[in-house]
Amino acid sequence: MLCNPISYYPSKIDEMVFFQDNDLKKTEIMNHYSNLTTQGKYSEASDYICQQESVYGFFADFFNLIENRIYNIQEYLLCKPPKKQPFIYYNEEEHFSINDLHIFNDIDEEENLSSIVLFTDEDAPESIEHLYTFTGEEGQPPNADIGTIWI
Repeated sequence: MLCNPISYYPSKIDEMVFFQDNDLKKTEIMNHYSNLTTQGKYSEASDYICQQESVYGFFADFFNLIENRIYNIQEYLLCKPPKKQPFIYYNEEEHFSINDLHIFNDIDEEENLSSIVLFTDEDAPESIEHLYTFTGEEGQPPNADIGTIWI
């Protein structure tokens, strides 16, 4: 089985490699290949198996393909710019005001906080005056009750 050991990622998706069991007619070919590799004649074994048709196995071209894919993925990931930190870290002692909160929609436009509406069980609008933020490191806020919203 010959497969293309070149990886084209990320410019295009590499083709999938499919395997199937060899039939009994290929036993002699596989035995000869195995004998060559057992003797340490890897180049000769690779040249021999590349001349065969419809023979499947884990040959050098397949392992080269995997190695090249891993290398290209590593290069791609190392060249990507770092993501922006989506979280705000602040000291527990500092006070965080609702006015410091910014909310963005799915197309990265800032939303007006007055557009935030909270609802009760009866679908009645609720005020956001009791909207609190906390780091989570301090555990449950001491003044939290069933009506407290944690962010």
